[in-house]
Amino acid sequence: MNKILFSAIALMFATTAMAQLPKIPATYSNLGYDTNGRLYFENKGEKYFAEEFKNPLTIEQLLGKPEATENGVQMDFGTLKGTVTYGLIPYGKVPHPLPVYRKTVKIEDGKIVLNIKDDFKYPYDFVDWKKNGYLNLGYRIADEQGMLLFDGIVALKGEGPFEVIPAIYEGPFVNMVTDNSAVIWCKTTRPVKAEIEINGKVYKDEQETTLHRWNIAGLTPNTKHNYKVKYGIQSQSYHLKTAPSKGSREAFVFGYASDSRHATGGGERKILGANAYIMKKIAALANMKDVRFMQFTGDMINGYLSSKEQQRVEYSNWKKSIEPFWHYMPIILAWGIMKH
Repeated sequence: MNKILFSAIALMFATTAMAQLPKIPATYSNLGYDTNGRLYFENKGEKYFAEEFKNPLTIEQLLGKPEATENGVQMDFGTLKGTVTYGLIPYGKVPHPLPVYRKTVKIEDGKIVLNIKDDFKYPYDFVDWKKNGYLNLGYRIADEQGMLLFDGIVALKGEGPFEVIPAIYEGPFVNMVTDNSAVIWCKTTRPVKAEIEINGKVYKDEQETTLHRWNIAGLTPNTKHNYKVKYGIQSQSYHLKTAPSKGSREAFVFGYASDSRHATGGGERKILGANAYIMKKIAALANMKDVRFMQFTGDMINGYLSSKEQQRVEYSNWKKSIEPFWHYMPIILAWGIMKH
């Protein structure tokens, strides 16, 4: 009796597992799954099984597990080989902050050690980190062939010994802007209770988290609203402009673009999955034209990956490419359409 019951349970779990596998269209008559759920290609009666995607890149890996040292920071990128180029980010000193890269180091056994004290002493301390007591270091990872893989950020507190503190590595982004509301969100490298101040009102996280999202309400139509995101001892300030009142006939400008998969030519034209070079130019032009929003209708990234984690890296690279302008205007994303 117990043996029959065990067999029934095993069959139930096997059936459930098989039911969760992606359905193969009938036109692919030479593809299938075996009893263990392994995907195979069949040719002349012989089955060739799909290999697992080995060593996919992940955002967690590329964030480098930073650890503070007496003189700076050390980072561990696992099995990754290549180089890291790094420099300070002048938040608050320019409207569209980007890293000012200064040095490049080779990744040795997956690790790097950076000497902040020496690399960014006078006259290279243009962000006043010694005076303020903290800094944000932007870094760019390239593989052994020179292809750019990821742009990251690490924030440090102190003058030595240092302490790693939360940094915003995606955002803040402005989205879903109406005549009286908006959504602003960002991601931090470490959990923190963040808050946003806008139009005299403060919205706070209920608990420490790495994903921060605030639903802003009660804004005045067709008005520029300054906002400040506070996270730990740091803050960033930008602004957004609400839409005209409903029914308004006032003219406005919007931007449109599509298709930004990584391209040939090297450099920022190919930051793993995204053509960051052209996306930055598009976003900068939209900003110069004072667009109220920009619509982007795929394809954003190369995609077509066996690893959803590596696809997340590609999406992050796309977002980072236009981040300095997305602080101010909403970017509306839509599906790309392919016609044959």
